[in-house]
Amino acid sequence: MKKNKKIIHYSKNSYFDSGRGMTPLKLMGIIAAVLILLFIGWSSYEPVMNFLEDFKKNISKENQSSHIVNQSSEPDETSNENTSEQSDYSSSEESSAEKKEKLLDKSIYIPINYLTDFDTAFTYFNEKQKTVGEAQSITIHMKDDLGNIYLPVKNEIAVKNKAIFNNSEKIAGIMSKFKEKGIKINGVISTFKDPKAPFDNTECQIMYGDSKIVWVDNDPKQGGKQWLNPYSPYSAEYVIDIAKECFVLGADKIIFDNVNFPKGYSLEMASYAYMNGRTRQEALTDFAQTVEKTFDKDKFVFMVHAENAIYPDDMIYGGNHLNAFKNNVMLVISPKKIDKDFILAGQNYKAGGSIEDYIKIFKEHYPDIFGDENMALAFYSDEAKEENYKNMSDLLIL
Repeated sequence: MKKNKKIIHYSKNSYFDSGRGMTPLKLMGIIAAVLILLFIGWSSYEPVMNFLEDFKKNISKENQSSHIVNQSSEPDETSNENTSEQSDYSSSEESSAEKKEKLLDKSIYIPINYLTDFDTAFTYFNEKQKTVGEAQSITIHMKDDLGNIYLPVKNEIAVKNKAIFNNSEKIAGIMSKFKEKGIKINGVISTFKDPKAPFDNTECQIMYGDSKIVWVDNDPKQGGKQWLNPYSPYSAEYVIDIAKECFVLGADKIIFDNVNFPKGYSLEMASYAYMNGRTRQEALTDFAQTVEKTFDKDKFVFMVHAENAIYPDDMIYGGNHLNAFKNNVMLVISPKKIDKDFILAGQNYKAGGSIEDYIKIFKEHYPDIFGDENMALAFYSDEAKEENYKNMSDLLIL
């Protein structure tokens, strides 16, 4: 006997009724669910959007940062060119500033009679600055052409011949006070024009011919004086030793003046030991080379007076004075002393030019010696007051 099928009855309270379609209760449920979803979506809209916005900003920053790093680590050609141009410009600007500073570098000469005390010397220095402008150094004689030495050196010959000035210690003290104010010191040393050092020092003396009589540049009754023998290595040793002591006592640069053979009377009667077959110019060149080997290049200059280079004297210089000093030349220009027409390197020139005219001439004929970067000039104060200082370097007021 077969069992009866079980019949399942659905209550009218069910949400779905597959047999009858959509009911009011089902519709209300759908509407409620949609409203709930809308509420949830609305509530989460602002945080989601903020998150998305922040995410977007972070991505942008990362890209920008990556771009900057790439630019600095691997610059393109344009960047290189701009950087190079800026660097060149800065370098050029700095170079121009340095050049301007050098062109305006001035030194004021202070005579020995103003070196009695610091206040007197400094007052003189300040008064001169009103005329020539701001100066970076002073120039004083440390050994003059009378053989006097104005610093307290210990050289035996100088001490023996009483060549050291009585107030030398005081002058050294004045120098120290100038240096404390940042002002440098140039010292002029008369090289071979020195009547005291040869006194009773036969190794440095110039003689009359083959005699044992010491040569002097004039009649002793007229003030004739001895000179150091430029051929003698002992003369060079004496001068360089004095220069060494001057550096120890505070000099920043030495200006060697009178690097030449004697001037005066009876020059043809003077005889020199230690020639060793050398010409006069070769003897002067040897002295210059000894100085160059002894001191740093920026520590000295050789003073050459323009008129001596324009009117060369074989007896005194052995030819053109400039040829003996290929480097470190200080050209002293006093237009009043160039008083006659002259020929330089085969060209004719008229006397009576200005300082600027003579600078141009020397630069044209001696570009290696008088280039813009190393030209040193000196002027006598009466002419210097009347001249324009532009385009002049290392100006020394004498």
